[in-house]
Parts: sequence; structure tokens; C-alpha cells
Amino acid sequence: MATAKVERYQKKTGHELALDFSEELLRYLYEHDGFCDLGDKSPSEEISARFGVSKKVFKQAVSDLYKRKLITIASDGLHLTN
Repeated sequence: MATAKVERYQKKTGHELALDFSEELLRYLYEHDGFCDLGDKSPSEEISARFGVSKKVFKQAVSDLYKRKLITIASDGLHLTN
């Protein structure tokens, strides 16, 4: 019982997970010529299949990168800024 309680507190919060995924998404963009064809309108199944995260975490990560001016959001997907 005590072990389960400790493990629960060791799990990352949604915000921490999104920040971690922000860095993964940024790496993905660098490795794919600065482009990702997924966006906030993409089906959650596609996001999960490609990145293994929920649509909510994906959108939080996109928001984080956008606020940091590292990406732009276009109708065809995400682009690294110059």
C-alpha cells in the first residue's frame, strides 16, 4: 500500500509531461526538416500513434513551443521558426 502511494507521487503531472514532450516534439521537428503534418485539428489516434501521447499533452506542448516562438502553426501543420 505504501509503495503504491509513493509511486503515485513520483508520477509526473500533466504539465511536466507536456514540457517533456515539448522537447521531444522539438527534436522531431529538427529531424524532419522543421515540419510536422499534425496539428491541433488532427485526430487523437494519429497523435497517439506517432508520438504516444494524448491530444491534450500534444496541444499543451505545441502551445509551449508557440509561446516560446520556436514554431509557427499553419493549416498544413507545424513549422520551426527561422
